[in-house]
Amino acid sequence: MKKKVFITLLVLFISLAIFAQGGNEQTGRPTIDVLTWGGADRLGYLKTIYEETTDLSGDDVADIVFTSGGTGATDAYQLFRLQLASNSAPDILFFGGETAATEFILNGDIRDITDDVSDHVDDIIPAALDLSSYEGRIYGIPTQVKSKVWFYRADLFEEAGIDVAKIKTFNDFYEAGMKFKEHFPDKYFINFGPNPNVDVIIGWLGCYDDLRIADE
Repeated sequence: MKKKVFITLLVLFISLAIFAQGGNEQTGRPTIDVLTWGGADRLGYLKTIYEETTDLSGDDVADIVFTSGGTGATDAYQLFRLQLASNSAPDILFFGGETAATEFILNGDIRDITDDVSDHVDDIIPAALDLSSYEGRIYGIPTQVKSKVWFYRADLFEEAGIDVAKIKTFNDFYEAGMKFKEHFPDKYFINFGPNPNVDVIIGWLGCYDDLRIADE
């Protein structure tokens, strides 16, 4: 039977014992393998969070084994594919919020946890819950909603007739960009280098439907 993995979006390890697949023969505790991305510093950070926010005194608390799939999320996804092929998949996969989870959901590799989290759905921001769901079923636990800060040239915006105070939604932001380009055909609203951070692009193109831009 194919093993199904539990995923988190920007993971925070809470009550991991209920997702254990096996036991640790030395301590009697369940052992949970977690695949994430990042170097040694990141793994140490996640391990510290788990140890400092969990009562580790009981035998029913999981021993967590953190494994890095590489420096970026894409590397982790590739390692996950290889692990699935060799039937050595982890118990929990750390996703960065991208839609890559859909591939694994459609293949039946990700566990449907809708019933497990039904009592806590009202505590999750609807847009974040939607990000961790597929066709009405929940496959992950969102734990962070991050904000972004953007800086702009006040003189160019003023010349283009853009009132920043009226930019409240992503659609407003998009329309301001089109207005900027119309006024400055040889300039760009957002500048990226030759190797832009793909997370920034994904953040804009994959934003929540109800994204809002905060006032100062």
